[in-house]
Amino acid sequence: MRRIWASSEIPPTMRGYSLASFVLRSGKQQLVDDVRAVWAESDRWLLLTGSVGLGKTGLAVSLLLVLWWERHFFARKAAQHALGKREH
Repeated sequence: MRRIWASSEIPPTMRGYSLASFVLRSGKQQLVDDVRAVWAESDRWLLLTGSVGLGKTGLAVSLLLVLWWERHFFARKAAQHALGKREH
């Protein structure tokens, strides 16, 4: 993850972003709900367009972090299962 952040040029202030924090900052709950629904049920690409200041980067970073953490969590759980280990 450090390598991704180092090369991404995403501001360090965005490292803690999540979809929940995006909603708090932007008030765009319906947008997040729509993106979640489409993303979860398809293999479509997401293209964010619009003027400066609409939240495109914040939403993209939030999605990136959600996906990274989900994959990291599930990969760790799968490895623990395969090794017969449990988290305490």
